[in-house]
Amino acid sequence: MRRVKPDEGADGVFLWAKLLLDSLVKKDIPHINKVLANPPSTLDNMIWSVFDRISKDQSLAEDVMRKILLFMTHSRRPLLFGELYLITALPDREPNILLWDHMRGTLSSVFDLKFPWDRDPDAHQQEETGQSKGDESPNHPGIQISSVDDDDGDFDFSENDEDEEDGTISGDDDATVSSSTVVDEDLSNGIRRLTATSTTGTSHSEVVRTGKSPTSKDFMLLSHLSDGKTKTRVTFCHTCVRDYLMREGSPKTRQRRPLPIIPEFEKAHIWITITCLEILRLEDLSANEENRFLCDYPVCHFPYHLEEIDKQSIPHHDVVKIIEGLYWLFGTERGCLSFLRSVREYDNIHGSQDPFWRLWVVTDKYLKIVQEWFGLAVGSLKDSIALVSDDTSCALEWMASAAGSLPDLLQPIMTAASKMWLVRTSFSAAEYREKGNFVAFLLDGWLSWIEDGISTPHVQEFRFSRDHNDFTNLAPDQLKQMAEWAGLEQDVHWHTCLGWMLMIGRHYEEAIPHFKQAIELDAMAWPALEGLARSLDEHEQKYEEAIEWQEKAIEAIPKNAESYWISGYLWPRIAIWASHIKDETKADSAAKKGFEAEPSSIIATTTYLGRLCQRGEDAIVEENLEWLDKQPNTQREGTSWLTRLFLHKDSLHCEDCWDLSSTCKKQEALHCSQLGTACARQGRPQFVLDALDKALEVVDGDEDLADVHLWLLHNTPSFKSRFYGLRDEAVTLWEALLSKLSSKGERAQEQYKAPHNWARDMLAQHYFDIAVDTWESGGLTSNGSTKVRPTTADKLKELSVEVSTGFTDGFEGFDLFRSDYPAMLWGPWMMAIRQGDTDGLICLAVSLFHAGDRRNASAILAILLNNVDAGDDQSVDSQSDSVPLSAHPDGYKLRIKTRGRFKCVNCQRSPSEVSELHFCEVCPAVVSWCRECLTILKDPSRRESMVEYRCNPKHDFYQAWPVPLEAKFIAAGSLDGGVMVRKEWLESLRSEWWAGIPN
Repeated sequence: MRRVKPDEGADGVFLWAKLLLDSLVKKDIPHINKVLANPPSTLDNMIWSVFDRISKDQSLAEDVMRKILLFMTHSRRPLLFGELYLITALPDREPNILLWDHMRGTLSSVFDLKFPWDRDPDAHQQEETGQSKGDESPNHPGIQISSVDDDDGDFDFSENDEDEEDGTISGDDDATVSSSTVVDEDLSNGIRRLTATSTTGTSHSEVVRTGKSPTSKDFMLLSHLSDGKTKTRVTFCHTCVRDYLMREGSPKTRQRRPLPIIPEFEKAHIWITITCLEILRLEDLSANEENRFLCDYPVCHFPYHLEEIDKQSIPHHDVVKIIEGLYWLFGTERGCLSFLRSVREYDNIHGSQDPFWRLWVVTDKYLKIVQEWFGLAVGSLKDSIALVSDDTSCALEWMASAAGSLPDLLQPIMTAASKMWLVRTSFSAAEYREKGNFVAFLLDGWLSWIEDGISTPHVQEFRFSRDHNDFTNLAPDQLKQMAEWAGLEQDVHWHTCLGWMLMIGRHYEEAIPHFKQAIELDAMAWPALEGLARSLDEHEQKYEEAIEWQEKAIEAIPKNAESYWISGYLWPRIAIWASHIKDETKADSAAKKGFEAEPSSIIATTTYLGRLCQRGEDAIVEENLEWLDKQPNTQREGTSWLTRLFLHKDSLHCEDCWDLSSTCKKQEALHCSQLGTACARQGRPQFVLDALDKALEVVDGDEDLADVHLWLLHNTPSFKSRFYGLRDEAVTLWEALLSKLSSKGERAQEQYKAPHNWARDMLAQHYFDIAVDTWESGGLTSNGSTKVRPTTADKLKELSVEVSTGFTDGFEGFDLFRSDYPAMLWGPWMMAIRQGDTDGLICLAVSLFHAGDRRNASAILAILLNNVDAGDDQSVDSQSDSVPLSAHPDGYKLRIKTRGRFKCVNCQRSPSEVSELHFCEVCPAVVSWCRECLTILKDPSRRESMVEYRCNPKHDFYQAWPVPLEAKFIAAGSLDGGVMVRKEWLESLRSEWWAGIPN
């Protein structure tokens, strides 16, 4: 017998009760008694009664409700209120002032509203203005929406033709016709109307940059709505409501009397496609950055709806509208530009670029569907071509060629992409805010289809959210060919934009001549000046010269409020270059100027905070972090600028090293360790942890953010454990990281080998500490014998057997501590020693300590710290890297560089500055303590005063400095004033470890 859960089927009961209560709100007692005396008996009857009540509400137009229910039922994702508002305003483009009030009133029984940042827009507005909900004042810039064509023939849900009668939708199939019966005259008139409005005398530059024409019908459509309202997500209160509409929208499954507000299922994809095409024709909408999000659904989803349309049964007037929209979108310059401008970035990680890429570049599936529609148009008009105007004739001629040729179909939109990349009208910040990366990638992808007839592997694997600056796969000749493809004038902007792509593709030598040519054409071309400065930095490390050109670039930026902010992206690089030449005053000044100019700039923020951290101004760091945390990130609901900062791994952390070291050579990277140190000194504020947790929440489950998720899973636990002492939380996150990495492919596992090893080692340390705590609190050995105090090796061996890691049998979390590990390490270390691999020596020493071989581990530390006796613990250079090992028959001469490697982790003093230095035998990384700080570590009452929760007072420590006399000559020898590892010691050590490996 199947066991029934207590709440099984309860959803329907709760929904029934909710709808019943909603029907009683603000009703008088007689009405309430009447409803309660005879309520709808079933959930189905209850839902029908709700829609029946809505359909009788005179304040709600039937066509408006039909549009709302149509999109809510058949859209591919939840919609925002702003999107629904725009949909209901089409095609007449008249605002529905009361729609928001209806959503919060009559329609609240059907829809749920998810407010952005969990803030009710009405309550927030009342707090700020003291006005009531019905007395709003515009607090959001209105958008200018232009109508490209006449209103005649625009799509209307409420048109009164064959398929409507008495205000209700009959669903009668008699209204549909096959494609072969499309009326030639109607289609000809539609295309004539389209081509007539697509040809204007507007200058190209004006259309390219603004999307406006002199005949635009501008009006303030959304001016009365706040940003909070337009970004409110609307969903059905329950999936049962959507299921009901799906069923009742089809004559084949309908069970109740049809209501006029319930849309027809069979026409859903037709209506949605036409509406999406209508939205994409609102040029001013795509040109308006703040409201471009309203184009998102058409950009990302209209091809899927177009694919679902049965062309054999679509009404002829709908064929006209779809072909009109497709021709304008793909066959006209203005349409192509508007289409490409509609592709937007939601935040610094997400955008509609990747969906657009998958639809129109990775595959030719949807391009072929568009070709089929153009073929349908040409076929139906083949007997009437001579009767149409010249403009229509040109349109039909292009559609005929586009229907049979992919290059002809792509030619207009590729030309538009070229102009968006290479054509500018001025050097304002608005013109150069985007350098054209995406459209340049589009050209490369489409050229692969034109030249090769296939989508290349590079195109298939490309993700703009991840690879937006990766032009390294494109050779300089390819980039130049792309720039020359459209035959545009090679003016100052052409050279600037091509040079920029060459620069970010790391083709600096080829980029510099283009920047110089642009500067010759216009000395105030600040993007070219900046590009030249950055190329000189990257190509030749000419920092002084780079600073001079960058300062000229800043001076050339237009002196107005619209462009001043762009300097926030230029000043930080001056700070970085000044730091390279040790001009700390200039570096500090430039970093501050950049942050003041544009505090939302990631590079400005990280550079300024990095400079503050280096100067030890922890209070100012905390103050700025708190300010960033209070700034709402309008591009991502519920997050702050601080969370946005943590989501930028490339700017916040050096991707190449995958550790928490603050000594990374990439000085422009703000390291988590710098922020952690500042936070620890300021009392470990909780809001920083909250922002980190929010960042993890944002990326969890988002495939587009998989790399960022791994980065956060690597750094967040280190941050929490090291600077906040949250060991248990850290263990959970490291386990999650290893679990995720285990599911990756071989290529990804190799790419993330360093973070994998780091997490594994840190987990082992924490598991070890946990095991020791358990042991000392009364735990027994695995065989039940009385506890003893084992060596470190014994502890680790027992830990690997007894402590569960929470992973599958294949988990290799303790491979680092197998008895044969030093022998396994031997091969790579011997190969790397030609370059004097100090890290190899350190790893070997750590491994030997872990295995309990203190004698040989101390011998290696004696070699590493040998030169401190001379008062120089910076570096010891032994030989040219080119000298082979065989040149030294008695041993191996080393190149040792220990700068900063053996400082006390708390006071940061080097060995020559302390009386004693103790090396932790348990930690997987180099952790050293001076005698005074080790005393603090072991004193529970003073431990909280330390900046970092590094190490564990219960670990074993070896006094490495001063170097014990007995350790100095175990392995070391001298040769030509340098340090040598004696070969006999190495061979003896290797033999000893090989002997311990089972056959």
